Amino acid sequence: MAATIFGTVYDTGTTVLTAATVSCPGRIVTNNSGGYSMTVPGAGTYTLTASCVNYNPQAIQVQVINGQTKLQDFHLSHV
Repeated sequence: MAATIFGTVYDTGTTVLTAATVSCPGRIVTNNSGGYSMTVPGAGTYTLTASCVNYNPQAIQVQVINGQTKLQDFHLSHV
């Protein structure tokens, strides 16, 4: 059963990075509002990476169970 991971990409404060991209192997999600949402095939641990020009990328491992909807925000530091 599929699961959903969603969230927002911020700088180190509360500014939303509208040009950010979030990727997971086989998926790239972009959203001009700084938010993302992706459906993954099922239970497991997924590595998501957020990146944005002039910011250091951040990779986070997210563990989900079947049918779960999980929030995972990112906070990127400026280069």
